[in-house]
Amino acid sequence: MFGGRVVLKVGHATFQSGAISGIIGPSGSGKSTLLSIIAGFLQPATGKVEYRDGGRLGPPTMSDISWVPQGAYLLPDRTVLDNVALGALSVGLELAVAKFTALRALEKVGLEDRGRDLASNLSGGEAQRVALARAICAPRPIILADEPTASLDRKSAGTVANILRNMPSDRLVIVATHDPLLIERCDQILDLGVS
Repeated sequence: MFGGRVVLKVGHATFQSGAISGIIGPSGSGKSTLLSIIAGFLQPATGKVEYRDGGRLGPPTMSDISWVPQGAYLLPDRTVLDNVALGALSVGLELAVAKFTALRALEKVGLEDRGRDLASNLSGGEAQRVALARAICAPRPIILADEPTASLDRKSAGTVANILRNMPSDRLVIVATHDPLLIERCDQILDLGVS
């Protein structure tokens, strides 16, 4: 609820690890809000989010989630490699391992040749792919991506869609998107525009 008004109403949804799940709907339907609720950034007025990890059942924690925001939110005066390595460093990997992992993630998003460049020198689409690489770099079981292909050309969007589609089977990927290219690669769709 916002100002006494219901802004998002979802009955029941189940998302499976090893799958890519899409949240779709018109602008303002609550896609980003639902991602924020799943992540624990916002609390629902009613209901709850539960995550089953082995024998544990409860809300996901920050140590479970890698977030890919609509804006890349990179550190502009640091290198691309440094920005990506933050994902691995955030889970406690040593610097050398984090940088190796970051290089592999940059290869996956097609930016291995930009590692030494400052993040401020990237285009918007390149910055978005770096944000995805940072999320891949952190070995967390849940990836939440908010419009990850919105600022990309068709070729780059296809690359990102394929990367998300081919995540390891132990990772749960949930994307909020309008992009038909990404939607067609989803295993399941939650349409917030359907009442």
